[in-house]
Amino acid sequence: MSEPLGLALAIIMCVGGVVGTVSGLLKVSFLGVIVGAPLWVLTPLFIYRVCTVLNELPDSMKVAAQIPSPSYTGPRGFGIAGLILGILSIIIPYLGALFGIVGIVLSVKQRKTHKEGFSTAGLITSIVGTSLWGLVTLILIVFLALR
Repeated sequence: MSEPLGLALAIIMCVGGVVGTVSGLLKVSFLGVIVGAPLWVLTPLFIYRVCTVLNELPDSMKVAAQIPSPSYTGPRGFGIAGLILGILSIIIPYLGALFGIVGIVLSVKQRKTHKEGFSTAGLITSIVGTSLWGLVTLILIVFLALR
């Protein structure tokens, strides 16, 4: 998969998510199904592409990005909870913004104690989910105000 194709997948996924949500609120759900249905195929392809790009990094970049393994063996519950809430914030409409905010707080709290993969992934997914549903909510507010 080439870089423009990966970018095109990302753009189609964003547009499909917004159109699907707005069309559901406008009671023209067939439009949301038509535009949103390809997302079931495109989302795994996009995730696969991101993983492929990360695996194709040169070894020098992989070594530079690795953090030495500390002797920390404490609880990782906040990081895992932040990741779960981050994933839910992307999937669940409108309430996802609240889940994302809680996920950000938990992930940041875990990162203060110990920076690890769960807390980093939770922080990223929570930020993406919060910004996604915040943008969708803003678009809907503007749309309803102009209506």
